[in-house]
Amino acid sequence: MPHEHHALSEPSEPRAPAGLAHAASDADSGQAHAALEALVARVRAEAAAADGKASALDPLSADYLSLPEPALPELTYAGADGALHPVHLLSIPRAEFVAHAYRMLLGREPDDAGAAHYAAVLALTGSRLWVAAQLLGSAEGRRRGVRLAGGSGLLARYLAARLAMRLGLGAMARHAFGRYERRLARREAAGVWLADALRRQRDGMLRAQRGWRKPIEAIAGSVLNALREQRDARARIDALEEQLEKLSAELTHDRLSRMGERRTAPPAPGLLSHHGAGADARGEAASGADLRVQIEAYYMAFEDANRGSREEIRRKLCAYDGWIEALREAAPGPVLDIGCGRGEWLELLAERGIPARGVDLNSAMVAFCRGRGLEVDACDGVDALARLPAAALGAVTAFHVVEHLPFEVLYAMIANAARVLAPGGSILIETPNPENLLVGSHTFYHDFSHRNPVTPTSLSFLLAFHGFEAPEVMRLNPYPASAKVPGDDPLTERVNGHLCGPQDYALIARKPLVPPASPAPLPEAAAS
Repeated sequence: MPHEHHALSEPSEPRAPAGLAHAASDADSGQAHAALEALVARVRAEAAAADGKASALDPLSADYLSLPEPALPELTYAGADGALHPVHLLSIPRAEFVAHAYRMLLGREPDDAGAAHYAAVLALTGSRLWVAAQLLGSAEGRRRGVRLAGGSGLLARYLAARLAMRLGLGAMARHAFGRYERRLARREAAGVWLADALRRQRDGMLRAQRGWRKPIEAIAGSVLNALREQRDARARIDALEEQLEKLSAELTHDRLSRMGERRTAPPAPGLLSHHGAGADARGEAASGADLRVQIEAYYMAFEDANRGSREEIRRKLCAYDGWIEALREAAPGPVLDIGCGRGEWLELLAERGIPARGVDLNSAMVAFCRGRGLEVDACDGVDALARLPAAALGAVTAFHVVEHLPFEVLYAMIANAARVLAPGGSILIETPNPENLLVGSHTFYHDFSHRNPVTPTSLSFLLAFHGFEAPEVMRLNPYPASAKVPGDDPLTERVNGHLCGPQDYALIARKPLVPPASPAPLPEAAAS
C-alpha cells in the first residue's frame, strides 16, 4: 500500500539496534509513577505559592482596589529528573495532540506540512505514541534531545513495527503497536486521569481567581470607606472634646460665681457671735479655737453653695423612699446618721416615723440641727459606733462622709457598723461618683477637706469583706440636660455619659439575718 507506506515513513528517521525491542516494561512503570508524583507535588507547590501571593496583599492599600489580572504559570510536563512520561502524551485529546506534541517534543509550533503529515499518521494508526516516536526519532527530535521515560522501549517497539511493515506485515505491526499503547494506557489509566484532572484544576483555579477579583476589590473599597469614616469620626471627637472643654469651663465659672455670692452673704446670726458680725470680722487673724470656728462656718457656707439649699437636698433624698419604706417595715432598730450636716436626712426619717439621731464633728452644724429640734451629738462617727452595744441599730447612714476619711478610719467605721447593726439591718453610704470624669477630676476637689474619690468597686469590696450582702449601687443626680453635648448618636451619648452622668452614687448593703458559720472575731471597739 504506497499511501500507507508514505504516511508511516519519514526519511530522517533514526535506526536502533534490534535488541532494544526487548527492554523491560517494569522499569518504565516505576519511572512513570515517580514522574507522576513529581508532577502532583509541583502543582501543589504552585497552588500554595499563588495563595501566598494573594494573602500578602495589603487590604488597606489604595492600590489594592485595582488588582492585576490573575494568571497561573503553564504546567510543565517534565518530571523531577527532567524526563517526559508517556502518561502526559496519552492524556492529550486527539484533536489537540499534534500541536501539543510539537510543543512538548520539538519545542515549537507545528508547520503546516508537518501538521498535515502527522495528523494523517494519527488518523491512519490511531496511535499517539506512534506519532510521538516519529517526532522523537526525527532529525529535529534527536537534536532537541527530549528524554521520554521508558523511551528506549517505545522506540524499540516502533522500530520493530517499521521493520515488520517493510516485510509486508503492516497490519500486524500496527495491531501489535496499538495493543502495546492500549496496555500502557490501561496500566496508566489513573495517571492519565489525574494528569487531565490537574490540568482542569489549574484552569479552574485561574477562573476562580478571576471570579474573586471583583468581590475582593469591592471589599477593599469598603475597608477604605471605613477608614475614611474613622478619620471623619476622629475629627468629630476632636470637635466634641473642644466643646466639652468649653462646657467644663462654663460650668466651673458658674459654680465659682455661685460660691462667691454665698461667701459674700452675711453669716447666720450667732454663728460667729464671739467675732461679731460682718465681713470685717471674718478678715481678722485667727488661730486655735477661733480658727476652728471660722473653718466650721466656712463649711456651713460651702454646704449651702455646693450641695444646694435644704429644700434641694430634701428633693434629692426622695430617691431613698423605697429604702425608707423597707426599713420601716423591717423595724430592726433606730438609725445613726454619721456626718449629719444640716440634718435634712434626720428630718425626713422623723417625718416617716423612724427614730434616728446624728453625729457630726462640725459644731456649727450640730448647733444648727439642735436648733431645729434634732437629736445630734458633736462627736466622731467611729467613736459613736464604738460606744454602742452589738446589734443596737437598724441602719447606719453616711452621706458624703467616706471621701473625707483616711482608709484606717473608714475601715474602722465599716467594721463597727457591721458589729452594731442588728441582723437584717442595712448600711447606706452616699459619696461623689468618680465614674463621672468631671466629678472625679474636677468638682470633687472644690472641697478642701476631700481626700480622694471612693469608687463603687472598692466600697463594695470593703462592705463584702466585713460580711455585708446584697450590695446595691444607686447612681444619682446627673447633670441637667442643658449641660450635655447636643446629639443622639452613640459616640455623643457615650461622651455625655462619662461627663454629664450621675454626680453621686449610693451603696446600700445588708447585714445577713443568719451570721456566717465561723465568723471572724471583731474587737468590741476599733480604734479610729
